[in-house]
This record gives sequence, structure tokens and C-alpha cells, in this order.
Amino acid sequence: MTFVTVGPSDGVLQSIMSVVSFSLRRGKAMKRSFVILIFLILFAVVFSACSSGEPSESDIQTAIAQTAEAIPTETDVPEPTATTKRVKLPTPTNTPIPTNTPMPTEEPWPVLSEDELKKTIYSRDEISGVALAQYELNRSSDTEAWVDISPDGKQFGFTWFGRYLGDDWLFVESLLVNVDGEVYDLPLCYYNNDVFDSGRVYESFSPCPEDLDDELILNIVNGDRVLVRFDGSEGNYDFELTDDEKLSLEYALNLFHNLSDGALKINETTPVEGGVEIWWEYE
Repeated sequence: MTFVTVGPSDGVLQSIMSVVSFSLRRGKAMKRSFVILIFLILFAVVFSACSSGEPSESDIQTAIAQTAEAIPTETDVPEPTATTKRVKLPTPTNTPIPTNTPMPTEEPWPVLSEDELKKTIYSRDEISGVALAQYELNRSSDTEAWVDISPDGKQFGFTWFGRYLGDDWLFVESLLVNVDGEVYDLPLCYYNNDVFDSGRVYESFSPCPEDLDDELILNIVNGDRVLVRFDGSEGNYDFELTDDEKLSLEYALNLFHNLSDGALKINETTPVEGGVEIWWEYE
């Protein structure tokens, strides 16, 4: 059995190597991958010819000429023009973030003077130990305000108190307050009633403390015309808040903040009829 080797002869291999060397010299301006591609194409052409028989010299020369024509020269590769060059754009500067305008600090509540404190009615309940401090006001008024003081003198509350005396029950459920046209509905957190020996009925009540914020109280105090309605399930009672009643609200609000902020302190002394004698101490 005779083995026949199918492939290019030594002369063909020498011609291929000549073409590759020629391609590398002329393709120095090209990428290496493009030269390898040309080599593979040339090898395929020659191998195809060899598989069908020994290629002739004219076949090899034709392949070399076709390969040489396919390889671009250095002048065939266009140089990038100025318009194709990448230009590095300048980095934009960051716009400064505006700083926040500082909020104005809250002004402290005015501290009551010694003359104003002399008008204070102070009393302490003998059972609960809770003390009340309020502006001296005519007890016949429909409303009044005071400050509740805990037995240890460290906790304070604000109370706006209403009272009704009449022939028929109202069974008051809330206070409607009209301040220069703006109406506030204040539900009650405390309610009590009684019947006097004369047959007249008496109701006492106060709105919930959480509904009596500083802004509302100041609106009432500074209002030109403040109308109040004791709104009950069996009837209503309307009246206009007097200047003394506004003063009672303002005084109690200032006293509440003075005690809460520590600007004023209470020094109780000898008990007297109807309460105890007190001294106000400034911080």
C-alpha cells in the first residue's frame, strides 16, 4: 500500500512564506489581525489547489499577485483629520448650594412684674395638694383662666374655665369661639353641674388643654370682637368676651410659661385663711 501526502510541496510553501513576509513588510501600518486574515485566505487558496493536484507556477504567481493587490499600502489608510480628533471638554464647575437662612430664635415670654404678681390669687386644695394661681377677676364673669400647679411645684397646666347660671339646663358640650369672624370649636374635657337652693341650675366646664395652644389664646386676647357660645344639647348661651376676661387669659398664659421656663418660682410660707401666703422668686 502506498501513502500519498496531500498538501503543498516545498516550492509552494516557499511561495506562501514569501507572500507572508511581503505582507508583513507592507502591512506594518495595519493591525496584526488583518495580516493574519490575509495569510489564512492565501493558505486556503493554495491548499485548495494542492488538494486537486500540484499547482502550477502560474497558479502560484496569480495567487501572489491577487494577495498583494488586496493588501492596502500605507498611503491607502487615511490619516484622521482635525475634525475627527476627540476634544476634551472642560469640566463644568459645580453651582454652589445656597445656605439655609437661619430661623429666628423664639423670643422668651415676658416675665410678670412684681406689681402684676400682687394681683395673683393663689390657693391650694387641702386634699389633692394642687394649687391654683390666677389673675384677680370678678367672680361673676362667664369665663376665667388659671394655672394648675402640682403638689411638688414642678408641673404646670393651663385651664380656661366657663360657668353658666340660669333657670334652664344647657348641658354644655363645647365652646364655640368667634374671633373676628374665625370660628373655633373647642370640645370639653371637664363638665359638672348642680342645682342651687333657689332652684337655679349651675354648670361648670373647661375645654381640653391640648386644644388651647398659644396661638389660639393670643388670637383671642388680641381679637377686636370675640364672641363665645356655650353650645349645649338643650340650648345655647351667647356673650361677648370682656377685656377683663381677655386679661385673665393673657395673664394665665404668661404665668404658665414663666413657671414652666423657670423664670418664676413659688415660695410658700405661713398658711392663711383661704390658702397660703406666697412669695414669688425670680430666676
